Amino acid sequence: MTPDRAPGRAARPVLLTSAQRTGTAVLLAGTATRRGLETAVLTGPDTLRALAGRTVHWYGGPRTADRVSGALGLGLLEPPDDWLARLPRQLTLRDVALLTHAEAVRLPGPFFAKPPSDKSFPPGVRTEGARLPPAAANTPVLVSEVVSFVAEYRLFLLDGALATATRYAVHGRLDPAPLADDDRAPQVRASAARPPSRPRRTRPAARTP
Repeated sequence: MTPDRAPGRAARPVLLTSAQRTGTAVLLAGTATRRGLETAVLTGPDTLRALAGRTVHWYGGPRTADRVSGALGLGLLEPPDDWLARLPRQLTLRDVALLTHAEAVRLPGPFFAKPPSDKSFPPGVRTEGARLPPAAANTPVLVSEVVSFVAEYRLFLLDGALATATRYAVHGRLDPAPLADDDRAPQVRASAARPPSRPRRTRPAARTP
């Protein structure tokens, strides 16, 4: 799918999503449309040619992003694989470690495991390391103790201050809502206002093609 534009009309910014249809992608596309952006789904080289020279915002996986960033002139924000593991426990409320696949398969379990940046295997709780899907020995794997989340939020900070936030999920099920409509909004804002005991410079660096 490629965006259509009337002749002589200034091109609007475009939200480009991968062909993988997810609940988050659908929600983002709806929000983008309401805010005046065009939306498009990456279906192949024709999509990239149609968007050449346009202002494009990308939502999708890192591997596809690597393939399209040069053609679209995108600068991608990529956190290092150990970014989450280096955050203070005060923020994560659980122990998180970055291991290789060879190390993770020897863990006794149970533990939660996920790829740090791509979708090379499904995230989830493993009863033991031997239950991890096969992968190259040096494949990075994030592991943590198993926890249950009552509610999950996405917080966006600018210069250390909360700029905006939304509810993401409740009891593990996608349930997005504006923070203003959530009963736990005061707790979320108070949590974001508390700096970690030992702040670290952990912002991902921009990478340009």
